[in-house]
Formats: sequence, structure tokens, C-alpha cells
Amino acid sequence: MTVSIGNAVARPALSRPQANSPRARLAIGLLLAFVVAKLLAHFLATFLTPYGIHRDEFLYLAMGKHPQFWGMDFMVGQVWMLGPAILLSAVGLAYLLAARSMRPYGEVSWACVTAFMALLVLHGKAHYIGPIYPLLFAAGAAALGTLPPLAARRANAVMLVLIIAWGAIGLPFGLPVVPPPQMAKYAAAVGITGAVTTNQGKVLSLPQDYADMLGWEEQVEAVAQIYESLPPDKRGEAVLIARNYGEAGALDCYGPRHGLPRVLLPHNNLLWPPPAKPADVVVSLGISTDDLCRFFRPVRLVAVYDDPWRVPEERNSPICVAETLYQSLDEAWPGLKR
Repeated sequence: MTVSIGNAVARPALSRPQANSPRARLAIGLLLAFVVAKLLAHFLATFLTPYGIHRDEFLYLAMGKHPQFWGMDFMVGQVWMLGPAILLSAVGLAYLLAARSMRPYGEVSWACVTAFMALLVLHGKAHYIGPIYPLLFAAGAAALGTLPPLAARRANAVMLVLIIAWGAIGLPFGLPVVPPPQMAKYAAAVGITGAVTTNQGKVLSLPQDYADMLGWEEQVEAVAQIYESLPPDKRGEAVLIARNYGEAGALDCYGPRHGLPRVLLPHNNLLWPPPAKPADVVVSLGISTDDLCRFFRPVRLVAVYDDPWRVPEERNSPICVAETLYQSLDEAWPGLKR
């Protein structure tokens, strides 16, 4: 078998029943039913829980903090995210829309276009549209497979080299394979400003995704040291409260190996009801003493965890010990949520 992107990979992937067949209609119906059920469950959870509206959805839709012309940040993000592979996806979309042999898959191609335009108009994040690209890559590969043999081999070779080269350049931006000091120099040398700009518009020395991977285990170790320093009677009563889901996730991931209790998270769309266990002693991460003093007394700032390579909002995280909750945890929980 000739190893060819178009002939070896894409054609079997596109061998599907026609869109007007009973099986295809059933599949589309089941997919739509699942989407409707998921949306309904989301809105019911949002409006029927006692903790109010989940604000992340509105926050992300409002992320454009400066005037943008027709979602140019979104468009540029596609180029940085895909590199040369965006050419293959464009060929694939054109092939799906124009080729007579692709007419049975018209609904799929228009679903891709509709999703792309919706996120473009709403200023969605660039990676939100990622799920459409495997299909477009397959269609692009199938389009290359329709070229004359010599042209197909050359096109496949060129595309393969370009994709591998772009992947090698971009690998350190997505995985922490290079230490932070060297990564900062590499990011500056490559000069991709968008890669080191946070979703809040701040320019860092490291890419945000890279910086977001740093310091979590060390932060949990700092919390564990404070937890272990509590007297045994208080340690048995202590619960953990984190400021955001990143900190809570780190505590849940690394906490068990340090004997830490389950973490409570009064934050946006990961709210759950507090346990029946009273919060007589709290070890908090990322919450200021002023906020804690609204519900606890006394409150002690025990340590501040910092890593200069982390994103600004995760630097100088206070670790506090608070005691004597003014009211029951059930009563205080709605006021604790962020």
C-alpha cells in the first residue's frame, strides 16, 4: 500500500452512509437529542441550584476588553494554533462544499461553517473551534488524494514536512519540556506575541499555558506543611477551602499523598453543597484575610506562596488558618462563593 495522507487515511474515514439514509437520520437525531438534553441539564443546574448563575459563560463572552474588528483575534488564533495545517483544513472545507462526491456530507460541512461563524461573531477563544479540524484534515487529505499520483506525493510530502516543522517549533509552548528561564528566552526569540499574552491582555515572559503548568505541586506541599503544623485535635477537624478551581484541582490531585482532606471550592461553576461536617478549622489557599474575616475569627496569615514564573493571578497566594465560623457552613456558603 502506498503511504499517502489522502489514500491511506482519509478515504476510509469518509466512507459513511449517505446523509439521507435511515441510519444517518437516526444518528443525526440522536446527536441533536443529546445536545438538547445537555443544554437543558446545564440551564436547569444553573437556575435551580441555590448558588446563583454560573458566571464563566458570561465572562468568556465578555473577554474582548478592547474593540475588535470581526473577531480578528479569533482568526489569528487559528493560524497560531494550526500553523501550516490550516491550509489542509481550508482545502478540506472547500472539497466538502464543492466536490460532487462530498454532497452526502453537506450537513457536516455546514455544521463546521456554522460553528466557526458563531464563535467568530461571539469572540470565542481560538481553541474552542478545535473539534472541527480532524474532519477538515481528513477531507483535505482526501482532496489531495484526488490529484495525479506525482502531484499527490509531492503535496503530501510538503504538507508533512511543514506540519512536523511547525510542531517542533511550537512543542515547547504547549509542554513544559524546557526549563522556565530558557523557555522565556526561546519565546522572546520566536517573537510570537500572542503566545505570551494572557486572556486578560497581559504580556508575560512565558506562554500562559506553559506558566499555568508551573508550581502546583509545590503550592500543595506548602499547604500540607501548614496543615501538618496544626495540633492533632484541630487537624482532625480542619477542612480546605481554595479560591479557584485551579488551586482546588491541585489540592485534589496532589493532596492525598500528603494526607490532606477534601477541598471545598466556593467558585463559579464547580459549586457543590458543603458537607455536614462543621468547618471549625479552615486552611485556605488564595483567599485574603479580609475575605476570611467576614466569616471567621481569628484568622492567621501563615504563609504566602509565590513563584515568579507563574501567571500574575496565581502569584503571592496567601495560605491562612481560620477558626470559629460565625454561622453554620450551610448558611455561610452562599456568601463564600465567588
